[in-house]
Amino acid sequence: MLQLFGKELVALIDRSIQEINREHGQARGASEMRRLLKLAVVITMLPTSPDLLPVILRLYATLGTFPIDQLNGITKELRKCVRKILRRVCSLSQTQSGLYHVAQRGGVHKITLYVMNYVKFLWEHDSVINNIIAYQADGESENGEEWTQVDSFVQHFIGRLDALLERMARHESMMGLECISLLNNAHFILNRLRKLEVKSALQQDWILRYENQVKHQITRYLELSWLPVMSCLDAHTPTQALFPCFHLPLTTRFYEMLESTCAEQQNWRIEDPKLRNNVRKAVSSHVVQCYQAHLQKKGMKLHKYIPQEIENKLMELFEG
Repeated sequence: MLQLFGKELVALIDRSIQEINREHGQARGASEMRRLLKLAVVITMLPTSPDLLPVILRLYATLGTFPIDQLNGITKELRKCVRKILRRVCSLSQTQSGLYHVAQRGGVHKITLYVMNYVKFLWEHDSVINNIIAYQADGESENGEEWTQVDSFVQHFIGRLDALLERMARHESMMGLECISLLNNAHFILNRLRKLEVKSALQQDWILRYENQVKHQITRYLELSWLPVMSCLDAHTPTQALFPCFHLPLTTRFYEMLESTCAEQQNWRIEDPKLRNNVRKAVSSHVVQCYQAHLQKKGMKLHKYIPQEIENKLMELFEG
C-alpha cells in the first residue's frame, strides 16, 4: 500500500509541513514537534525512492529548529534515507523503466531530462545535502562512495548518465542517427549545466567537457553521413579508378545519394533550433562547396541541381 500510494502520501506530508509553517512560523510548541516527528517516522518507513528526497530535506531542515537531544534518532534515520536515495539515483539502474525508452529519431531521452532536473534540485539544496553527506556523528559511517559533496556527486551522476546514453545510442539503426542522439543529449546537458548557479570549481570542467562532446558529435556525424555522399564526386576512389565503365556518372551517383540521405534525415530530430541551424549550415557548407568545386573542375553547365537548390534541400534536415 505504501508503494502504491507513495506519491499521494508524500504530497500529504508536504502539505502538512506547509500548513505548520503557515500557522506557526518558527514558534512551534510540543504538539507541532510531535506532528512533525510522526511525519518523519512515516517517511522513513516508505520504500527508498528518489521522489522522496524533496520532502525528506524539508523535514530534516524543519526538525533542525528543535533541540537536538530530542531528535537525534529520527534525524539520523532521515540522513540514512538521504544517503540511500543518493546511492540509488546515482546508479541509474532502479529508476522507472519508462525513463529508458529510446527517444524517437535521435531526440533527447527522458532519462536525460530526469537526471538534469534532479541535478538542478540537488544544486539548489546543496547546503543541507552537503551537511547530510558529511555527517559522521553517533556511529554514522562514511558513505563509502566516490562523492563527498554535491558537486562530486553531480560529477559522478552525469558520468553515469554519459555511459548510459552511449549504450542507448547503440540501439539506433544508423551510425549517423547515433551521432544525432548523442549530440541532442550532450547539448541538452550542456545548456542545463550552464544555467546552474556557480558554486563549484568543477563546473567549468563540466561545461568544457560537454562543449567538446557537442563539437565531436557534429564532426563525427558529418564524416559518417556526408563524407560518403561527397566521395561520389571523387573519380579517384578505388572502385571508380579501377572499373570506371561499371559505374554511373559521378554526378548521377551523387544526386541519388544526396536525395536518399536528405529524405531519410528530414525525419531525424535536432530539438534545439539554434543547434539545428548550426548543424544544417555545417552540412551545407561541406556538401555545397564540394559540389561547386566539382562543377568548376569539370566545366559542367548542364546539371540537375544548382548549388542553391542543394543548399535549400539541406536546410530542411532534422525537422523530426
